[in-house]
Amino acid sequence: MIATIAFCLFATLTIASAVAVIFARNPVHSVLWLIVAFFNAAGLMLLLGVGNTLFALGDLALYGVPLDEITRYTASVEAVGPAQVQAFAVRMFDPASASVIVAGDAKTFGEALKAKRPDLEVIPIGELDLDSPTLRKAQN
Repeated sequence: MIATIAFCLFATLTIASAVAVIFARNPVHSVLWLIVAFFNAAGLMLLLGVGNTLFALGDLALYGVPLDEITRYTASVEAVGPAQVQAFAVRMFDPASASVIVAGDAKTFGEALKAKRPDLEVIPIGELDLDSPTLRKAQN
């Protein structure tokens, strides 16, 4: 919602200042309106995500990484297929030692989940501590 309002504001100001560039009688005023148009266009570009790419390129240049690394990296990521991801997951993650956390109203799905996972443990919200490794509040 806020992004939409900001987009509309930047777009309107860009158009209005561009019109002011054309109709300003004084050339100095025309240049000032052009600067306003450029700033609003820059705001539009940032809203559309162009700034993220520019910051990424700046980081690459800062650390001495070739700027075409983004193109190579994208191609490398796109070359990975589902079978390779699954093979990696099998190699790196042991399902026996994994914990699955489901948040929500246990009354709506608890029985079906208990049928699939007999070792299901339900932690009431009053006992939940997300900072604890056991997810339970310490007993005093």
